[in-house]
Amino acid sequence: MFRLFALAAIATAASAHSDFIVRPGDEGFDAASQIYNIRVQSTPQAVLEPTTKAEAVEAMNYALSQGKIPTFKSGGHHFSGYNQAEDEFVLSTKKMKGIEIDDEAGVITIGGGCLWGEVYEALNNTQWVVSGTTSLTVGVTGSSMGTGYSSFHRKYGFASDNVLSFSVVTFNGTMIEATADQNSDLFFALKGAGGGNFGFIVETVHRLHPANSNGYISGEMGFFIPPMWPTVTRTFAGIISGDTVPEDFKINMVLLNGSIGVIVTWIYFGEDHVLGEQIAEEFFKSKFPAPTFDTTKVDSFYDYQFGVGQGSLSYPSSRRQYTSADFLSTCTEETIDKVLGMLTGDRPADPNNMITIIVTQMGGAVSLVAADDTAFPYRDAKLAIEFSTGWSSPSFDAEWMQWVKDVRNDIFDGGDVVGTCIGHNDELWDADMYPKMYWGNNYPRLQEIKNKYDPMDMFQFPQQVMPPCPGSFEACVTSGRGASRCGQLC
Repeated sequence: MFRLFALAAIATAASAHSDFIVRPGDEGFDAASQIYNIRVQSTPQAVLEPTTKAEAVEAMNYALSQGKIPTFKSGGHHFSGYNQAEDEFVLSTKKMKGIEIDDEAGVITIGGGCLWGEVYEALNNTQWVVSGTTSLTVGVTGSSMGTGYSSFHRKYGFASDNVLSFSVVTFNGTMIEATADQNSDLFFALKGAGGGNFGFIVETVHRLHPANSNGYISGEMGFFIPPMWPTVTRTFAGIISGDTVPEDFKINMVLLNGSIGVIVTWIYFGEDHVLGEQIAEEFFKSKFPAPTFDTTKVDSFYDYQFGVGQGSLSYPSSRRQYTSADFLSTCTEETIDKVLGMLTGDRPADPNNMITIIVTQMGGAVSLVAADDTAFPYRDAKLAIEFSTGWSSPSFDAEWMQWVKDVRNDIFDGGDVVGTCIGHNDELWDADMYPKMYWGNNYPRLQEIKNKYDPMDMFQFPQQVMPPCPGSFEACVTSGRGASRCGQLC
């Protein structure tokens, strides 16, 4: 009772404006409540879709006045579905689509509902590039509060590293700005702690970078003969762990299930394409066995992003998914052999399955940021390994998720994993595990920031930043959080 009373007390009662509130049965509700991963699709009581900052404030106040604990959705790509709760209110930025490029300042202001593909469209034929995700249908806001790693992060840093300002509707229904100079503690937290913890993010401002005038040279090598795969994957692991790749390069490896194969990709950030090809050959291409195919091309920033992101254009996913990504300090032969074993070993007897493993190089600009400068602490990681599994039948849900957990635990036994990407929440982490894996030593600081900007702990979801215990269980109950919640905190 205290919680509902307090929510009503701090919120300004607002009428249910039909122009931005949709409920089950209303036209447009299915589209408004759709999330990417159909495995975790839920039915909220209402979706509030403001189009302006003023409406976003009104939407927050209305949700709170109804005694609802709102969740927040931008692109809807959260793989675990934490951005939308069953029978609750969802505040969605889907219709906040404004994009403004300031050439003089070298920044871009992005509405909270924009997808990265829309941002790349806006930057096409301009002098600028931005650090954003490879997936074109991922929301800018949500990914920029995780890491937002991409093809260009070794050159420019994560998407989160390039955010200069967040516009936030807070727990009491007011709009504030979080920058390096204003609400700087919240700014720290929003750059890596993940969405949903501190408020409703409705706009971000990002740093732009000058584009290459002559485009970007990149290449792919495909290895489709299975006996070659152990040699290819071990060679890649040795290169990515040995700090031999020049700063102006980034290399990836993609492993596709069944007998499809292994693909090694690279991109050079410099403008001298002849030099780029020479360096690529010397530092890594010459170390691999002869590939099935070897292609090189030059693209504009826009064409490159839409080329590598084509596979992300379907929304929602046609498959039920379980996805996670882990950061590693190195990649030993033992570890990469286990990764390859995910493709070639035993797995659930599901004839309609998909497994994709992406090994992404870290370092470069990412490692130049201190571990405590943003909420993301794993700046010294050499690589990230992203596991993506997809299947068609709900009857395989438990089996596929357990399979991923088992094979990842086997990989963890090698000791190379230092943390997990908040953008790919692992639903199987328990309450003791996930704070360490997502935020490491930054977690106590994040708890204090949570307590400051959401003092009533109104923004709740699995694997959130939990507020600290206010001294004792008794003090926690007295503060109005309730015995059940206080049992979790204290």
